[in-house]
Amino acid sequence: MWGPEYRDDLQYLRVWVSRVRRKLGAEPGEPGRIKTFQGIGYLLDVEPPAPPETVQPEPVKDEQSALIG
Repeated sequence: MWGPEYRDDLQYLRVWVSRVRRKLGAEPGEPGRIKTFQGIGYLLDVEPPAPPETVQPEPVKDEQSALIG
């Protein structure tokens, strides 16, 4: 993409990819929607990651409320 004259300047590419990741909302240290494949390149995942499922806690009943209600 950058041409052969930039073949050894990988740090420039890494900085730009990290900036794009940040703009896409990735947390520091997380790949977000841009996946890295060492020695190959990068992949943009066009579908946003699914939000983590939240587990709703069961209502706690103590003996008093069980006897009353």
